[in-house]
Amino acid sequence: MTWWRSTRGRIAALGLPEQDPARSLAPKSQRRGWHPLAKIKLKHYVIRKGKYGYWLPTPKMVEAGFECISCGLDGPDAWAIAKEWEDRWQAFRKGREVPRLDTWPKDSIGDAFARYRRMEAWKSRLPRTREDWERGWTFIEPYFADLPPADITLELLDEWYARLLRAKGIDVAYRAMKTWRALYNVMAGMKLCAPRADPSLAIRRKTPNRRTQVWSEGERCAWSRAHGAPATAALPASSPSHGTPASRRSTCAR
Repeated sequence: MTWWRSTRGRIAALGLPEQDPARSLAPKSQRRGWHPLAKIKLKHYVIRKGKYGYWLPTPKMVEAGFECISCGLDGPDAWAIAKEWEDRWQAFRKGREVPRLDTWPKDSIGDAFARYRRMEAWKSRLPRTREDWERGWTFIEPYFADLPPADITLELLDEWYARLLRAKGIDVAYRAMKTWRALYNVMAGMKLCAPRADPSLAIRRKTPNRRTQVWSEGERCAWSRAHGAPATAALPASSPSHGTPASRRSTCAR
């Protein structure tokens, strides 16, 4: 369960460009001028870019809680990692092991998110909203998933957010923080942390730039005539008159 977390490190899992994750997983003997002496066939094991091995689960396996595992440079060590995960899948398939999403420490942040994804409240969310949560979670998991919510301090969150800003930019950091704040409210509802006491609220987020393009009166009229609609009936939200009482009246010449 924890080998991949210890070898990559929490910060490396956030995507910082210190080194190639596949190289960090491979022993030194594999990094320069070494090639595997034999070929081996393992189910769900694939090679990318001619040398990097991955254990690649099917969509059904992903639904059960398993995910793509980077095994390092193709060779005996990579095969051993792939076999370990294949054995885990087979054990789960035969009812002898719980899915990976359920193997976080009890009442940890990872455990709370796994529980939430089994709730009807999660299933009733729009697919696009769930995708946004999942994207944000990819930046929360490597850093906080195995910790209880009450252990997350302002200092930890400030360091995490600053690293995301440097490594991924304002947009990703903004969305990751948005996911964290929404998840905190869920965890508070589960009685895992104090309600209305999220430390991240003390951090001022940087907001992505909004669209600056506006529609001229002539463009609005041309668009409405082309689409057979009132002048401002379906303008994008960035239009300066969108949503105002005046926007309900067409100013185009009849």
